[in-house]
Amino acid sequence: MNIIVRALSLIIGGVVCLACYSEVALSDEIKIGVRAHRGAEIAFKKWQPTADYLNKHIPEHTFVLVPFEINSVLNQAVSRSEFDFVLTNPASHVEQNIRYGVSPIATLINKRKGQGYKEFGSVIFTRADRDNINDFTDLHGKTFMGVDEQGFGGWRVAWLEMLRNGINPYEDFARLSFGGGIQQNVVFAVRDGKVDAGSVRTDMLERMAKKGEIRLEDFKVLGAKHTKDFGFYHSTQLYPEWPFAKLSHTPDELARKVAAVLYNVPSNSQATKAGEYVGWTAPLNYTPVDNLLKELHVGPYKTSPTLAWYEVITKYWHYSLVFSIILITVTFILTIIARSNKRLKLAHTTLQAEIEERNKISEELKTSRRMLQIVLDNIPVRVFWKDRDSVYMGCNKLFAYDAGVKNPEEIAGKTDYELAWEKDQAELYRADDKDVIQLGKPKLNYEEPQTIPDGSNVWLETSKIPLTDIENNIIGVLGTYSDITERKLNQEELESYKQQLEEMVAERTAALEASNKELESYSYSIAHDLRSPLRSLVGFSQIIAEDAAPKLNHDELDALGRIMSAGKHMAELIDDILELSKITRREIKLSTINITAIAKEIANNLTELNSGRTIEWDIQENMVENGDAQLLRLMLQNLIDNAWKFTRNVKNPKIEIGQRIKDNTNVYYVRDNGVGFEMQYKDKVFMPFHRLHSDEFDGTGIGLATVQRIVQRHGGQVWAEAQPDSGAAFYFTLFSKPPSNKLQ
Repeated sequence: MNIIVRALSLIIGGVVCLACYSEVALSDEIKIGVRAHRGAEIAFKKWQPTADYLNKHIPEHTFVLVPFEINSVLNQAVSRSEFDFVLTNPASHVEQNIRYGVSPIATLINKRKGQGYKEFGSVIFTRADRDNINDFTDLHGKTFMGVDEQGFGGWRVAWLEMLRNGINPYEDFARLSFGGGIQQNVVFAVRDGKVDAGSVRTDMLERMAKKGEIRLEDFKVLGAKHTKDFGFYHSTQLYPEWPFAKLSHTPDELARKVAAVLYNVPSNSQATKAGEYVGWTAPLNYTPVDNLLKELHVGPYKTSPTLAWYEVITKYWHYSLVFSIILITVTFILTIIARSNKRLKLAHTTLQAEIEERNKISEELKTSRRMLQIVLDNIPVRVFWKDRDSVYMGCNKLFAYDAGVKNPEEIAGKTDYELAWEKDQAELYRADDKDVIQLGKPKLNYEEPQTIPDGSNVWLETSKIPLTDIENNIIGVLGTYSDITERKLNQEELESYKQQLEEMVAERTAALEASNKELESYSYSIAHDLRSPLRSLVGFSQIIAEDAAPKLNHDELDALGRIMSAGKHMAELIDDILELSKITRREIKLSTINITAIAKEIANNLTELNSGRTIEWDIQENMVENGDAQLLRLMLQNLIDNAWKFTRNVKNPKIEIGQRIKDNTNVYYVRDNGVGFEMQYKDKVFMPFHRLHSDEFDGTGIGLATVQRIVQRHGGQVWAEAQPDSGAAFYFTLFSKPPSNKLQ
């Protein structure tokens, strides 16, 4: 009967798979069912970045998460093929595998204490001060709490361990309770004495202690085990982590793509950070989980409850009497026949069951091997694995090509000395293998040379990790590498170009410095040659004005005044040009500058020198900045002089000097209510010799150009805002980029 039912299930399942395959082939949306034991919101937060990573690397499909908080509802959805992949705990996966043909394509590598773990189990614990509870036998008659009755690491693994040590939790405890699916509830219940002992998933005690929620010294572990390379308290054997599995209708080609992307997810990606894992590996062996479910008679091996004989008699005694008479008669007749056939039938049934089980295991093993080889042959890196003596056990197609063999099967039994690379390279590779195996630690992302079959030399980026069996014994080394020859050549070319560029920059800088020195010398020479005739012009004009003034008429005196004014203006212009030249060349000397104090000093000087003017000053307090004291003083002097000058004809003149924060940057300003200017000329106000107003206002046209040059030397920006007859505001920032000490 079981064989007939199973055959019908397979036929119906095949039809459903064909229909679902057609649906997947025509749809771009790929759904991933997720066991959301802590709620849908947390499931989305943890696993959505992984779906986003798949969307990025398989753009022809859209991967969508479908969370299920109840395991039975998830299994029903699997039976109806409502999605294409499923991510759930090991026990749920085994049940789906047996009932619906779900098969794993990857196993999660969880991240704990900064390391990757592919296995987990249960820890059974009590309070450290419970002197009457030291081993499993002491749990008789005690109260106990598990995480959830359907939970794997938080209950079923511990349940099996206690059964194997003579404790039946459903019969021997004074009270058995559960923490509502929340691990922390169990830990706090034990700590607070609400129950005598409890069980949680491995690493939970350490995680809570790290967060400061508990102290590890307040607890002791019952039946503590010590497994190599597993750094957490545990009382049970370890089982493989959560699998990422495909449903029976999901196309194999799509499964291979998804597996290849998962195997290569970077350990520092957003997906691994959100999911708190290191990455994914080829699917582990879930047979231990299957054995656990069998031994506990849960999941797919759960048996229906039977009605006791005395209950049948009590409830149906009149039917039982008639049935008993008939049963005795029939039993007597059939006893002789039954005895004759019993042994033969039992032997036949046992043999048939063993054959079917072996055939099933053999087929599953072949399928797993084919899937693994397909995945390995499609990932874009070379993969190989060796035994403890550095003898190759297998590889993928890319590695076989590099090694000079036709297909991966030919690599088995060979050593590096028999492959395409040179002897010294073979010895180097074997030395790396030895280090990884003996130390038991990975050797990651190191560069090494290789000679490929065509005789050319390439560069590799290699990683090797210890290869372990299901009991974590090191049986060899697993390695991967990528060809980085092109990257190395690009780096060498870049270094050569960088060196050439630095030499060119040094030559240009030296030439520029020499040119600047020559220009400086020339500027001072020209200034000296210009000042001499200017002094004569102004001096003789003053003599004429003093000695011949009574003899000159009004127009002649006015012309003479214009000559003297022009001479003085020319002298001021020469001084300003030289000052601007000095600003361009001098080295920046940084110190802490009190801008408020400098502004107040300049304002007081202007007020004292021009006692006939009344002006309102508004200077913000506590303005402090890093900069060159001499240059910043000169810049503020020019800005404040500018505001003073253009408020001369205003009825109630006002000058503001302050600071504000914009985009985390200090922005300083000098604002006045003077004559202002049209904003279409805002870019011209900083041009040397460019004046927006007539000769009504004195000046050389160099002041704002000097301000701009000082701000630029400090790595900042300067700009202006104004309206005609409504004043102007000049804003500046310092050090939006590093200050420049280069000669310009």
